Amino acid sequence: MKIAFDGRILGLTLTGVAEQLINLVKYLINQKVECFIIGPAKLQGTSDLKGAHFLTIERPRKIDLQEVHIENYILPKLVAKISPDIYHCSLNWGIPKNLPCKTVLTIHDVIPFKILEALSDWQFKLYKNLINNSVKRASKVITISNFSKKDIIETLKVNQSKIKVIYNGLTIPEKPKNLTQKLKSVKEKLNIKNKYFIAVGGFFERKNMPRIIEALALLKKKTAYGCQLIIPGKNEGTTYLDKQVDQCRKIIHDNALEKDVILPGYLEREDLEALILGSTIVLYPSLYEGFGLPILEAMAADVPVITSNITALPEVAAGAAHMVNPYDFEEIFFGMKKILEDKNYLDKLIKAGKKRILDFSWNKMGGETLSLYKGVLKA
Repeated sequence: MKIAFDGRILGLTLTGVAEQLINLVKYLINQKVECFIIGPAKLQGTSDLKGAHFLTIERPRKIDLQEVHIENYILPKLVAKISPDIYHCSLNWGIPKNLPCKTVLTIHDVIPFKILEALSDWQFKLYKNLINNSVKRASKVITISNFSKKDIIETLKVNQSKIKVIYNGLTIPEKPKNLTQKLKSVKEKLNIKNKYFIAVGGFFERKNMPRIIEALALLKKKTAYGCQLIIPGKNEGTTYLDKQVDQCRKIIHDNALEKDVILPGYLEREDLEALILGSTIVLYPSLYEGFGLPILEAMAADVPVITSNITALPEVAAGAAHMVNPYDFEEIFFGMKKILEDKNYLDKLIKAGKKRILDFSWNKMGGETLSLYKGVLKA
C-alpha cells in the first residue's frame, strides 16, 4: 500500500495536529506501508520517520488565492508522480480536484464556523469553499471525537456514513531524571516563586485566557493562596494576537496581577513539559475544541485539570477533570479553590486521570486508520 500525505502542518510549530500525523506515519511505516509526505522544505518533528519519502512544495501559511492555485494546479502533479493508492489530507481541507486515487480527509473541527478568530471575512469565505469542496471530493472523512462528527454533519451537511471517528493517541513523556534541577532552572528564569497554575493553548480567543486571569484575580481577593499563573505561547507579532494579549494585559493591570501572571512567550517543549509536571493545576477551560489533547497530557503528568463542560472536552475528560462553564470565571475560580483545599478531591482527579489516559494510544489510532484505508480501497 502506498499513501501520500499533505504535510503542510509539519512546516509550522508542532501542535497536536502535527503530532497526530507524525505518529500515524510512524505506525504505518512499521506496518510496511510506503509513506510519502508532501510539505515544505523545513519540516518539524520528522527525525523519527525513517523510511518515509519527502517531496517539497512550499505553501503559504495562511488561506489565500495562492493556496487555491497550489492546491488545484501544482499539488495534483506531485501526487500523480507518486501514484499513491490514497492521498490523505490531514488538516481539514486541501484535497485537489481530479486526483488519480482515492482520498481521505481528516477534519479536526469546524472552529472557523463557530469562532472566526484570526480569519478575515474573505478568508473565511475562501476557507468555507475549500473545506466544502474537500468534503465532497473525499472518499472518507476521519474526525477525532463524536462531538466533532456531530458538528461536521450539522455544519457541512455531510452524510454520517461518510465519517469515521478515530480518537487521537497520547505520547506520555518520560519524567526527566533531572526534573527537580530542570524545573528549578525554568522557574528561576521565569521568576516563578510560588505554587503555580499553567494555562495552555496560546492566545486564540477560544482558549479563554481573559476569564482564566479574572478567576485568578478572584482567588487572590477571596483567599490567601498566592498562586501564580503561567500562560506560555507566542504573544506578539500579528494584529489579532496583539489584540488578544492587550485584553489580557488590561485585566492583569486592573487587578494588580503583574507579579502573579507570567507571559513568557514561546517555550521550548522540554521547558513546557517541566512546567506542566511541576504545576498545581492545568487550566484548559476552552470555549471550543474538537478534541483537547492538553487534557490528556496533564493527566499523564499526574496534574489535575480544570476544563470546559462543552464541545468535545467532556467526552475526552470522561469525568476525570473538574468541569466548568467556561463563560463563567467564577466557576473557574471555585474549581481552583476546591482543588487547592480538598486533598481527597485532588487525589480522586489524579487517579481518574491515570485510568482515562489508558484509553488513548497512537497504535490504536494507527490501526484504526489503516483499517479505514483498506476499506476505502475495497469500496
